[in-house]
Amino acid sequence: MTSSNGSGAAAPIPPRKTTFITFYSFKGGVGRTMALLNAACILAGRGRRVLMVDFDLEAPGLSTVRDIKPDNREGGLIELIQELIDTPEQSPFASEDKTAWAEKYVAHLNIPEHVQKLNNGCLDLLPCGRLTEDYENRLYAINFADLYASGVGQPLFRHIKNVIHDSGQYDYVLIDSRTGVSDEGGISTRDLADHVVVVMSLNRQNVTGTVRFLQGLKKSGWAEGQVEFIFSPTPTAYEELRAERIKAAREAIAAVGYDATHALRIPYHARLALDEDPFIYPWSDTDIFPSWTRVQERLRHLAGDTVEQMLMRAREAAEKNDFATALNYYRRVSDEAPEIADGPVLSVINALLESPRGDVTVAEPFIELASHLPNIDELPLRFRLIDSLLRQGDFGRAQSQAQVALEIAVKREDTTGYRNALDSLRQVYESQKRLKEAVLVFQQASTMRRESGDRIREGQTLNNLGIIYQKQNLWKDAEAVLEQALHIARESKDREAEGKTLNNLGIVYRNQKRWKEAHKYYELSLNIRKDLSDRIGEGQTLVNLAVLMEAQDEITEAISFAHKAVAVLEHTQAMADRDDARETLKRLEAKIEKPRDSRKR
Repeated sequence: MTSSNGSGAAAPIPPRKTTFITFYSFKGGVGRTMALLNAACILAGRGRRVLMVDFDLEAPGLSTVRDIKPDNREGGLIELIQELIDTPEQSPFASEDKTAWAEKYVAHLNIPEHVQKLNNGCLDLLPCGRLTEDYENRLYAINFADLYASGVGQPLFRHIKNVIHDSGQYDYVLIDSRTGVSDEGGISTRDLADHVVVVMSLNRQNVTGTVRFLQGLKKSGWAEGQVEFIFSPTPTAYEELRAERIKAAREAIAAVGYDATHALRIPYHARLALDEDPFIYPWSDTDIFPSWTRVQERLRHLAGDTVEQMLMRAREAAEKNDFATALNYYRRVSDEAPEIADGPVLSVINALLESPRGDVTVAEPFIELASHLPNIDELPLRFRLIDSLLRQGDFGRAQSQAQVALEIAVKREDTTGYRNALDSLRQVYESQKRLKEAVLVFQQASTMRRESGDRIREGQTLNNLGIIYQKQNLWKDAEAVLEQALHIARESKDREAEGKTLNNLGIVYRNQKRWKEAHKYYELSLNIRKDLSDRIGEGQTLVNLAVLMEAQDEITEAISFAHKAVAVLEHTQAMADRDDARETLKRLEAKIEKPRDSRKR
């Protein structure tokens, strides 16, 4: 899967709240460490930043993982705790640099290629400590019971959790807890975890011990939604006995107040029974890998980090006009499931571009995101954005967007997109009265359309170029390109374009005082527009005839044309044209009234 920034590397995933999850089992040998390690690996391969903490201090498993990169670590959890007890002011956990602790104690693991979907994740490990000959001495020098009895323990571990959270380095902290009922196990759940994943075998001893642990959780106020269950390893044979033991486990857990109806299952696998060392499982085509993938999915659900949850939060944020938050969530979704993101992202863009509040600038980053989604064509969106920016008078941004559209069309070799981008750029220049630049754009567009054989669009472009020349009083240039446009319109039998071009040529001849030619072309235009029932065009040409008669001091005839123009335009939606016709009539009638007034005086 490619990333949403289109560069091959995944776009940075916006910061998440760090979620702390403890993996607990009453007894060893149930695959707890392997489940944690491989779920962490899959999370990291999906762009999440994961820290594993080996809190199984007496029987550390994560700390012996094979794939730790060479580093200069000064220890692990044991050394970290001891330093906080002995010299708290010198501990990196007291440093203003919130990442100093990681540089000192954290090891880094490689993420296998077979799980790598996004490139911005990491898989880190806070090991139990230095596994040298004196490890046990250093471990037993820390008396956890005394720490808590003296009131030091809870603040110390809460401080560790807060510093890790505030560092912003990790999305997930997965803690491998000690088995049984122990001080370390209590710390891993009570003071460090937001959620607990209970991994248990189905034999009676495991179920009984796990239930005792759950009773303690319940007394401490842990809610049902904070605890998840994994039955592991689940044998594939002895189906009746397996079903009986699953039912018994669920009932025992339900009696405590928790629900294991949807507990995950990890099947028994001979390789796990024969290999004592934890490792990142390389065989993605076996039956156990999907189980670890489901564990990863469950962890994401606990953290509110699934695609569905992110889509929901994005929609909620957009409904509250919190578009920055919505954009962050949509970026995350697009990194993982671009085919799911395109519809919701397009809906937000449409709403922003159509918003009466003028939220078009907010739409720009959404359009940029949409440009990397599989089922969205960004060019039409950019053209709509340009139109909105022009209406708001934001010419600088409109020009930038038109240039981007032009570059996209060139890269795609999209002739239609290129012509439309040129039209957008022309509108930008016209709006700013940068007429010379608009002329260059029109000339370029006209050449392109001629070369592509698009005669109708070529004629339209020449017509618009003639109007630009008119605005610069370049009458001969206007006449030349409009005559070309007229020839194309007649050749193409495009009567609407013919009527428009005849009207524009009439304006050119009028301004050159070529009265007869102007009158002829206006009349030809008027006839075509009447035939086409083009009321707005008919009204425009009638106004032009009134102005032509006025220029020749034929005021009575001018007033006649103006009256007709007002009548024709009265029931159209062309407000500007209606106002123009009325103002023309008012001006002409005033010219007749003035002499009468002077006679009275």
